[in-house]
Amino acid sequence: MKGFYGGMSRKRNKLGLQLDRPTATLPASTYGALFNIVGGRVVLTSMIGEVTTVIQSQTTNIKITSTPTTGTAVDIATNLDCNADAVQSLYGIGAYVAAMVGGTGAANISTAQGIVLPVGTLGITTAATSTGSIKWSITYIPLDDNAYMTVA
Repeated sequence: MKGFYGGMSRKRNKLGLQLDRPTATLPASTYGALFNIVGGRVVLTSMIGEVTTVIQSQTTNIKITSTPTTGTAVDIATNLDCNADAVQSLYGIGAYVAAMVGGTGAANISTAQGIVLPVGTLGITTAATSTGSIKWSITYIPLDDNAYMTVA
């Protein structure tokens, strides 16, 4: 089933709307936006990266960061060393890296339910300049009216 969100057609599956980013080389020792969050908050339900060109044989730490339009960037997945990872290697987000917030009588929502992202970008940060390419797919659910994601 296809839907119309933010002027772009999206695939829908049981995890929400799916958005695929074509393969791209790694950013050179810096942050590189992969997806834009537009119009409001979204709940990221999955994020999968697949190596399409072998990652260079050297320490190549990558992490996933949410960078809001207003506010402070937050790492949602800490460093993974992708040294010499082969084509078809898969990456995903494990548990959210920040401490949980709660209180007496508060309901805690498992990170398996998703990560709320503010308006801004979702991207990858590399700690080295390495060759290699990764394609990314995400699924998300709009949390606010008019919220959607696009490829950056």
